[in-house]
Amino acid sequence: MLHEKRRVGVDFEDWFSNDLLPAARMYRPIERLRQLERSLLRQCRYCLAPSNAMAQALASAFDTDAPTCVYNVFPFAERCTLDGEWRDRVDRQRPSLHWFSQTIGPGRGLEMLCDALSRIASPFELHLRGRCQADYEAALRQRLRPEQREQLIIHATVPNGELLSRIAEHDIGLALESCDYPSRDLTVSNKLFQYLQGGLALIATQTQGQAEVVAVARCGRLVPPDDTAALTQAIAELLNDLEKRQREQQAALAAAQHTFCWERMEARVVSAAETALCSLAG
Repeated sequence: MLHEKRRVGVDFEDWFSNDLLPAARMYRPIERLRQLERSLLRQCRYCLAPSNAMAQALASAFDTDAPTCVYNVFPFAERCTLDGEWRDRVDRQRPSLHWFSQTIGPGRGLEMLCDALSRIASPFELHLRGRCQADYEAALRQRLRPEQREQLIIHATVPNGELLSRIAEHDIGLALESCDYPSRDLTVSNKLFQYLQGGLALIATQTQGQAEVVAVARCGRLVPPDDTAALTQAIAELLNDLEKRQREQQAALAAAQHTFCWERMEARVVSAAETALCSLAG
């Protein structure tokens, strides 16, 4: 399209030439991806990235202007659709932790999460949502103490329109990520923004992208990757202190309303598009 002099925009949801683990990268055309990224960054007037961290890293790697940061946030107005129902939790007196994805499996930080919970004496419920193989579910339960194992509850995925209601049932949202490669380190998990929107206290892995959001939001706890002791401490502090947990929940909701929502990002997208169209017209 660029060769045909068309107006082209690009949204770098991931840094494709710096994505995936080494074993998977062996079968990817890495150099060709880098060439395409360089061309798009230098020739497109409309370029977006999911965090300032990724925008600056792309600009440095390819000696270009930084893309516009547009966070993958959701409309705060969606909170008016909350159904107010309690479909996940078994005992509402127990603080509830929530994690979700399409797939529940290895390499998502869940093994470390269960190891951390096994060290905690406080009552809790751990709710995981996604497709999960029976043998993996059994392996996670084995990491918990025997009396804790029934507190791990697996849920099937739900339609997008119901997800916010189910998230909002819980108390603590877990955004556990890997820093094993730059793309994952620099982006921000969508679930982090959905936890803010749901009004959950937040525990997040200290990736560059997530640290950026936590700093601006002024709420949430960051834990280093692969640090079970730090994760244990962060969870225990929230489980054991109701007032602290409620303050974090209120701060999360305020951050979603005033900063990390589509109502705030919309103008940034429109401005970037208008700037690109004006420069092309000139």
